[in-house]
Amino acid sequence: MWGMEKNILRHSLSGGFRALRASLAISILALTGCATGLSPATLRTPAHADRVTLTEVASYTVLAGLFKVPWSYTLQPGVYTAEKEDAGGTYFRGPPGSVAVHMGDPKGPTWHHTGGIWLPRDASKSPRMYHYGGDNDNYGDAMQAGGAIGAAFLAAANKAEDGKILLDPSPADATFGTTVRSKLSAAAQ
Repeated sequence: MWGMEKNILRHSLSGGFRALRASLAISILALTGCATGLSPATLRTPAHADRVTLTEVASYTVLAGLFKVPWSYTLQPGVYTAEKEDAGGTYFRGPPGSVAVHMGDPKGPTWHHTGGIWLPRDASKSPRMYHYGGDNDNYGDAMQAGGAIGAAFLAAANKAEDGKILLDPSPADATFGTTVRSKLSAAAQ
């Protein structure tokens, strides 16, 4: 009998630690995300209608936070059109839901967003993904991963960043940047 109770206790504790870790990661994301959003109104329209055409999925993973939780950023195939630009680079927007952000292990939450690729003018810097804040109402994954508190933090962060452009972290591997730059089609100059 004691063996069964130990297994139940072990299962409960591992689930609790996983939920605690997810809640902590979502909380940190929610608290730090407010400083990163850009209002699209502050950016200018690009001079040229350049585009990036992806024929296959492009993705990268970064380790973030105290627990080095893996965050995966994925772009779906499609046409990403130059939408906005700033002094540093151009924002190429893709189809709705073309950006997916996944946290943690394979059972972790995934959020689908509208967004695309930020391509820096400086070729030594890596392209990054971006998405619009407040465009994802899928709190079910957060409820499953981090409980009601995690979902509440995520909802508050989403509301605070509503409509803003959020740059995702830079990839450590140059593969994503090489892939994106090779798919750029410049408009007639």
